[in-house]
Amino acid sequence: PWLRPRLPVVEVGGRVVFAAGLGCAADEAPTTARDLRRRTPAHAPTRPRRRRSRRAGSPTGGPGDRWYRPAMTETATQAPATGAARTYGNIIGGRSVTSPSTFASRNSSRLDDVVGHFPEATKDQVREACVAAREAFATWSRTPAPIRGQLIGQLGKALEREKESLSRLVTREMGKTLKEARGSVQEAIDTCHFFQSEGRRLYGQTVPSEMPRKELATYRRPLGVVGIVTAGNFPIAVPSWKIVPALLTGNTIVWKPSEDAPAVAYAFAKLIEEAGIPAGVLNVVFGGGAGAAGE
Repeated sequence: PWLRPRLPVVEVGGRVVFAAGLGCAADEAPTTARDLRRRTPAHAPTRPRRRRSRRAGSPTGGPGDRWYRPAMTETATQAPATGAARTYGNIIGGRSVTSPSTFASRNSSRLDDVVGHFPEATKDQVREACVAAREAFATWSRTPAPIRGQLIGQLGKALEREKESLSRLVTREMGKTLKEARGSVQEAIDTCHFFQSEGRRLYGQTVPSEMPRKELATYRRPLGVVGIVTAGNFPIAVPSWKIVPALLTGNTIVWKPSEDAPAVAYAFAKLIEEAGIPAGVLNVVFGGGAGAAGE
C-alpha cells in the first residue's frame, strides 16, 4: 500500500492540483510541462509579491502572510499536518532502524499531505551502516558476476511492474509532471537491463610480457564499500545510474538519498531487496546534508 499513492496524485474538492498550483478535473489532469503552461491563466502572476506578515515581529513572512508557505520538509518538533502518515526507518543490514528525530516529506503541491515521516540518521547509525556494508562485502564480492547480473535483471522486472506506482509517487513527492516521472523510472529500468548483460562482460586484459615464460593479465575486482549521496531532482533515475553498476561489480553500498524525496528512495530500496540482493549489501540512511547524515 505504501508504494501505491492515492489516485489522482493530489485531490482537493474533486479537483487535481499539480506543482504549478492549477486545478482541473481528474480526467483533464495535465501530464506535461506544455499542458501546465497551456492551462495557466493569462492574468496569473509569474511570481507572488513578497509581503510583510500581518503578525507583528515577523518581517520575513509567517502564517499571517497570504503568500506564506511552510517548508516542504519539517522536523518532528514542528506542528504536524492533519492526518496520520507512516513513519519509516533507516535500512541498515536488512533491518529498519529508527532515529531519535524525524522529518516529514510532504506532497510538493499540497503541503498538508504528508507522504511519510523519515529518520534523521545519527553519526553512529551511519557508521553502523558502513560496518554492515563491510561485513556483507565478503560474500557479495565473491558472488559470480553473472549471478549478480541476474539479480539486477530481476530488479528491472520489479521496476517495470511498479512503473506507474513509482511514477505517481515521484510526482506526488517532488512535483515532476507525470510524463517526466514516467521517463525517469524508465531510465532506471533501462539501466537494469543494460547492466544485467554486463555481468557476463566484465572482461580483463592479457598483456605481452618482455620476459620469457611470463604471462600478464588484468582482472576487474570490486572496490569495497561505496558511499552514494544523490540529489532530489531525479530521485530514481540518477540513483540507479550509481547503485546498479556498483552492485553489478560486487561492491556494497551506503546510500544517503535526498531529503526532498525520501519516499521514492525507500520504495526503490525495497524493490532492490525484493529482487534478491542480500541484506547489508545496500544500506540506506536518511537525513539532511551539512551537519547531518550527508556530512
